[in-house]
Amino acid sequence: MVVILYQDGYEDIAEKVASDLIETFSDHVRVELLDADSRSSWPAEVSWDDLLIVVYDGKPFPDAGNTFIAQFLEQRPHSAMLLPVATDSASQKPPQAAAAIKALEYNGAAVGPARETCKPSWRNAWPPCAGP
Repeated sequence: MVVILYQDGYEDIAEKVASDLIETFSDHVRVELLDADSRSSWPAEVSWDDLLIVVYDGKPFPDAGNTFIAQFLEQRPHSAMLLPVATDSASQKPPQAAAAIKALEYNGAAVGPARETCKPSWRNAWPPCAGP
């Protein structure tokens, strides 16, 4: 299961990410959205392949969201997969409960179906294919 925990004002980004994941994995993955202000628990049974994506900006992250992240990590001491995503390039430090994990910067231009410009094999996978 994938849960996208989003900070106030970023539900649209969370929805776009969820849509891309569902389209990419052809409905083989369950995706849930949770507002970081809500006091929620993980919406399914804990599994080794759970992924938590945290969408945030530079504003203080809600206590309820930090609690959710901390519980996620505690319930999966050896298998937690957490991806902090910064919406503001000037504020890439993740929320307190996820502070030990490097964040990725959100790229709005990358949302949606990818254009296939080439198909690299394992032999020429790097550098990436050049295309228009």
